[in-house]
Amino acid sequence: MILKYYQQILAGSVLVVFAFWFLFRGTAIIQESQRAALPFSGPHWKHKGQTIESSEIFNSKYLRVESHTLRSKTGAVINGWMWVDFLDQVNVLAQNDKGQLLVIRQMKYGVAHASLSVVSGSIAVNEQPSEAAARELHDELGMESTQWTFLGKFRTDANRGGGFVYSFLASNVKPARNSAGRPSNELEAQEIVAMSVKEISDAVLLGQFAEAKWSNTVSLALLRMRTQNPPTLSLDAAKIPLNQREAV
Repeated sequence: MILKYYQQILAGSVLVVFAFWFLFRGTAIIQESQRAALPFSGPHWKHKGQTIESSEIFNSKYLRVESHTLRSKTGAVINGWMWVDFLDQVNVLAQNDKGQLLVIRQMKYGVAHASLSVVSGSIAVNEQPSEAAARELHDELGMESTQWTFLGKFRTDANRGGGFVYSFLASNVKPARNSAGRPSNELEAQEIVAMSVKEISDAVLLGQFAEAKWSNTVSLALLRMRTQNPPTLSLDAAKIPLNQREAV
């Protein structure tokens, strides 16, 4: 009886040890495979004349965290300057042939309420911003356009990185011939909303575009619409030369 009792304890202990080993080993294998399969593919930032060296702290599919050593304009060396590289993005405000502006009402994880947004998404490896803008317009709204206005390229955080956003206005958009639309999901359920210039102007002023990049893109597009003979940016200005993947 006593021998059987100890045998049961021993067997249970072996199972517990094996379970813990499997848990920790399995977690390590998953983390290693994720790091190997999903490295950050965005451009690496170096400020010519200031960046001395950088060391990677964290790397994932969507972002890379680094510690930079840099030289200030006064010559002082600064260690431990935290830098975050995000994938560069495009923002697109779409306008149809009726003059209506098409935006999206949706929930985002980082916002506690529903927000209006423009079309947005990350730029893929070896993809030009204008190509990403057309792809996202097609995927999110099921639309296409041959009339594009480049509104500018903007750093999302001038001191800590965050990637760049390329803003566009797509005019006279029409339903794409081969669009099935983007599959919906519970996290980002989307509703397409058509708004007049007055309605979207009020929405910006009321803070209904919850992300700064979206507000910036809409404001730039509205300013361009309302300005006589506005300065223009060539679509060529939105191109990323292959030799500038390492920023200078």
